[in-house]
Amino acid sequence: MRLSLKDNRGVILILAYLIITVLLTFSVVFINRTVNEKNIALRQRNSAMAFYLAEAGLDRGLAWLRERSSPPGGINVINPFGAAPQSLGDGTYFVSIDPDDNNGANDLKRYRITSTGTFGDTSKTLVNEAQTEAFSHYAWFTDSEDTQPDGSEPAWFVGGDVMEGPMHTNEHFHIKG
Repeated sequence: MRLSLKDNRGVILILAYLIITVLLTFSVVFINRTVNEKNIALRQRNSAMAFYLAEAGLDRGLAWLRERSSPPGGINVINPFGAAPQSLGDGTYFVSIDPDDNNGANDLKRYRITSTGTFGDTSKTLVNEAQTEAFSHYAWFTDSEDTQPDGSEPAWFVGGDVMEGPMHTNEHFHIKG
């Protein structure tokens, strides 16, 4: 029995259509996967940038509290940079500082700093608790290291001096021996 090409007419056309269909399917899957990966990477970038913006807002809010000559009073929420979000690069952040309700009765003031960073259509919110520092936990705390009020004679730590605990000065420690 002999096969001739005349008996197989159309088989090559069907086989070509089948191969083209498989190749098109692979191409569509590859393109769809590439687009999805790009969208995932974009969302991750936006999320990271929003996080960094919120973190920058926390840093600025904490710096704002530290720059005050005395801790802010009251219990009302403070917007230290105004009611509008602050721009930074291609994003924004908004900071609010909420004084603790018991601040009026306490020497150590507590604050909740909330910062929301927004980049593109993604927002992240971070919260930080801050408290004023007490001088009482220092073993030695001075503004200047002088034995005379006019600052003419510095105070020296000499061999055998013992301080047990944290120390702070706004000037210099003079250590000898």
